[in-house]
Amino acid sequence: MQALSQTSVPFRSPFGEIVAHVKLTPVKNATAPLAEATEEDAREHGEMTIQLRESERYEYEVVPANGADLRLRCSLSSRRSSLDHGGEKPDEGLIETRSFCGTLLLELVEGKVDATKPAVASALLEVRSLKLNYRTEYRGMLRQLTEKIAGLVADARSSAKAGFRSTFEDRTDAGWLQIQLELLRETLDCADFAAAMQRILSFPHERLSTVSDSVSTDRPIRWTPYVVRQLVTGNPRRVVPSSHPLQTQLDLESVAERVLVPSKSRDLDTLEN
Repeated sequence: MQALSQTSVPFRSPFGEIVAHVKLTPVKNATAPLAEATEEDAREHGEMTIQLRESERYEYEVVPANGADLRLRCSLSSRRSSLDHGGEKPDEGLIETRSFCGTLLLELVEGKVDATKPAVASALLEVRSLKLNYRTEYRGMLRQLTEKIAGLVADARSSAKAGFRSTFEDRTDAGWLQIQLELLRETLDCADFAAAMQRILSFPHERLSTVSDSVSTDRPIRWTPYVVRQLVTGNPRRVVPSSHPLQTQLDLESVAERVLVPSKSRDLDTLEN
């Protein structure tokens, strides 16, 4: 992990084009408040390469690639108030991570920031915990809390059952999206999920389903009444040679070029899996 005094984060459009960069600078000189992990290290731990730190403040500046009026939209950011009174300066302000840890979503919108506007470009950063080791202690704590809480609320041994409804879409408080992403990542990274996936991949539940393949009539075919009916009435058609038994014995001058032949296929897309 390399400590940085400042960095420039590329923002990409939904089509992958870089439309702007956002410069980030820590407000105070602390030990590695801004760091960058290698691509291999970040991929191994399911993290972003550019990493901020909990309870820190960062100055940001939006640098558009084409001079457009692009502004930062983030639940933890605040725009410099002096920019709201006119001027042609680029968007600047502060990002305060406070007590939130996990993946931080940054978006750029055109003109005044509005929650309903579509994002022109986006980027993801990592916010590391300050007092706990982020990769082992903090994320491990989230995993254990998730398991314990779910076990207490939905105890399979209980005589009474409870119904649940997701309220993630109803939450609008700052940082809630980061909490959702972190809980999802902990679920996907846990040993139980990996073991379940390995069990499915090694011994998947199978279901035989019937599929119909279009087969040329000049190939060997298992003839059934259904297939023979297609041979006689199907289109497009091909001419039968005059010496062929179909014409000499059954008086068929033409037959279908292709027929649909049913066959059994293994289907692994089942509810059990």
